[in-house]
Amino acid sequence: MASAHVLVSGLRGLGVEIAKNLILAGVRAVSLQDSGAVEARDLSSQFYFSANDVAENKNRAAACASRLQELNPAVKVSVVNATLEDPEFLSQFNVVVVTDCPMEKAKRLDEFCHQHQPSIGESFAIPQSRSLRLPTHAPHIHPTTFPRSPHFSWFDWRA
Repeated sequence: MASAHVLVSGLRGLGVEIAKNLILAGVRAVSLQDSGAVEARDLSSQFYFSANDVAENKNRAAACASRLQELNPAVKVSVVNATLEDPEFLSQFNVVVVTDCPMEKAKRLDEFCHQHQPSIGESFAIPQSRSLRLPTHAPHIHPTTFPRSPHFSWFDWRA
């Protein structure tokens, strides 16, 4: 894990929490990608944005990068502006985390990541915060391991 270079795409509430946890855990590098600007509604989902970021129409990744970097100076935190459709861009990461993404796009990204192992060791597609891809080498994890609620729908991609 200490040598991993992780891409986190989608820096709303879930994405920034994942980035924060990876940075605190001490991966080698975290690259942040988000094509959207900070909106007023984003202020309620995470505390790395400010009202000034909204007023300045700042990119989400750029707005939270310096605050995330402060959490662990040993981890290189960077902002990337490339698109997720660029295979050369994606190939530089060991782990790809995608949030706030339509299901069809997430499936394409997931397929790409799994076709390019071991350069991309894992991919986690979490579109709309309601789906989780389990690694194929983790048969011991079963959907019943996770709590069920009306706000959480399960989709087991291993099937």
